[in-house]
Order: sequence, then C-alpha cells, then structure tokens
Amino acid sequence: MGSGRSPVKIWREAEKRYRYLGKIGRLVSFTKIRYAPAGFEKNAPYWVGMVKFRNGEKVTGQIKPKIKNKKLETGMKVVGVLRKLKDEEKGVIEYGVKFKII
Repeated sequence: MGSGRSPVKIWREAEKRYRYLGKIGRLVSFTKIRYAPAGFEKNAPYWVGMVKFRNGEKVTGQIKPKIKNKKLETGMKVVGVLRKLKDEEKGVIEYGVKFKII
C-alpha cells in the first residue's frame, strides 16, 4: 500500500476516527487546500476547517460545504458524516469523518 498502513491498523484506528460521527459543532475557522499532499492530489481543491463542540473540544477535518448560493462562514453548524477519504493502491478504501454544513 502506498502509505504502508495495513487494513488491520486502519481498522484499529477507527474507534478514534469515528467518535465525531453524527456530532454537531460549529465551524471556527477554515481554509481552502489548493495543492494537496501526496495521495490526495485528486481531491484538490478542498476545504479544511476547525470545528468546536459544545464541550469545548476542537478538531480539524475536511469540510464538505455543498451550500447553494451561500459562502462558507465561521459559526456555521456542521455535523460529522462518514465519507471516503482515499483509495489505497491494493484496493483498501479508507473511510473517515468529514464535516458537512447543516
């Protein structure tokens, strides 16, 4: 695999990765990634932001804006959703949480 990570290791990391699934927070800051790192070139450009939850916890993640006739703004509500992160060379599809504007 391109990243050297086995499917087993990816699965073991899933518990940490999915704890934001379905949680609602607010967008604190964001930026557009135009030149993606190795392995994510096909995804560029994309949005990454910092999300703050009611308990004060903050996390960064990819933002899926999909808002008709609106611009991305700080303070917008987001929810953690399950999305494909990338395809590995040997057929392992890696999923994770991205944040969708609600």
